[in-house]
Amino acid sequence: MNVALSRLKEVHMKDGKCPLCKVMAILVIVGALNWGSVGLFGVNFVDNLLGGFGANVLKVVYILVGISGVVLLLSCFKSCPACKK
Repeated sequence: MNVALSRLKEVHMKDGKCPLCKVMAILVIVGALNWGSVGLFGVNFVDNLLGGFGANVLKVVYILVGISGVVLLLSCFKSCPACKK
C-alpha cells in the first residue's frame, strides 16, 4: 500500500506540488491579477467573465480565492498536509 501511495504522489507531484496546491496557487494568482486590474484600470475581470452566471457564482469564486489566500499564507508557517511541502 505504501508503495502505491508513494507512486501516486510521485506521478501527481512531478514539479513538487500536489494538485491541491496548484489549484490554490492558480486561484490566488487570478485573485491578485483581478485586484490589480481593478486598481489600475477599474476593470473587474472575474465579474466580467462570470457576471452572467449570477451573484452566487461570483460569491463562490471570491470565497474560493479568499480561502486559497489564507491557505497560502498558512503554508508559509506549516507544510501542506497533502504534499508535505
